Amino acid sequence: MEMFLVFLLFSLFLPVNSEGNHYLHFYLTGVEGDQTFPEFLIVAMFDGAQIGYYDSTYKKLISKVEWIKEDKDQDWNEYIAYSLRQQQSFEYNMKILMQRANHTGIHVYQEMVGCETDANGKTRAFNQFGYNGEDYLVFETENVRWIAASHFAVLQQNRWNLNRAGHQYSKDFTDHVCARWLKKFIIYQEKSSMSQIPPEVRIIPRKSDDGESLTLSCMVTGFYPHDVDVNWVKTGEITLYDTQSSGILPNEDRTFQLQKSIEIHPADTNTYSCQVEHSSLNMTLNVPYDPRANGDPTVNPGIIIGVGIVGILIVAIAGFLVWKYKGKGKIGGKVKKNCVGL
Repeated sequence: MEMFLVFLLFSLFLPVNSEGNHYLHFYLTGVEGDQTFPEFLIVAMFDGAQIGYYDSTYKKLISKVEWIKEDKDQDWNEYIAYSLRQQQSFEYNMKILMQRANHTGIHVYQEMVGCETDANGKTRAFNQFGYNGEDYLVFETENVRWIAASHFAVLQQNRWNLNRAGHQYSKDFTDHVCARWLKKFIIYQEKSSMSQIPPEVRIIPRKSDDGESLTLSCMVTGFYPHDVDVNWVKTGEITLYDTQSSGILPNEDRTFQLQKSIEIHPADTNTYSCQVEHSSLNMTLNVPYDPRANGDPTVNPGIIIGVGIVGILIVAIAGFLVWKYKGKGKIGGKVKKNCVGL
């Protein structure tokens, strides 16, 4: 079962929560056996954008936003303490886990923890662990207990469930500390200098290798806040629903982007336009596709407008690291003889 990896990756690429919803997520990753990657890192995401980063190489908290700084945020030392505590915990738990499983080689231990609030003020929290790209342990906040996601984690589940202090820390962090930080960040963001920013829109044509189809991609980027509505319209009145969407993705400058594509026949003479609605716009923005203005569709121009990979790289790299190793057969390393499950 690989739902942990899937959840991590798709949480980056699915559309961000609707208006009025806010979330604070932390992605923690421990790596054993790869000297080219930090042994431990944390990425903090707020409402779809990266706001903080910490790793074991530099052992410093790096803020990605102007409103979280050492001289501005009274909880700065608390962020540092949390990062150091998690690093120590990861190093200890990963060694124990690998010893019990008799694992050697490259292994990845991950945690996703966070809290969310909706437009009605209702909050929810979650905390779960993964090992080598698969579900490992899930914390039930309501029942205050750990649940093994596989037989491999049963022993760890039993041990952690006997640790009342650990239970309380996990619940306090998700229900109180994370919720408090989330509320504060919402206020910080509202007071920040970053106001509404209108999107830049461009249509990019790409003909297939066999020349039988033409893909029109509407690239909408540089907008803030993240809520946006993008649609393809045919002949000025028919909204097309057979589309492919990238979902809303963060740019490096904390603005957002979305790409939505349709496929048509190169000889199609109908008119097509990309319509964009955003809170920064007074009216719907209508961008028509014009083959003459958009260049020769027989040439693949690629994504001319930046796709924000830099902005999501650090966030996604933990998940892609697992994907890379699993795809190449490296992750999991060697398993010694007489291996016993946890």
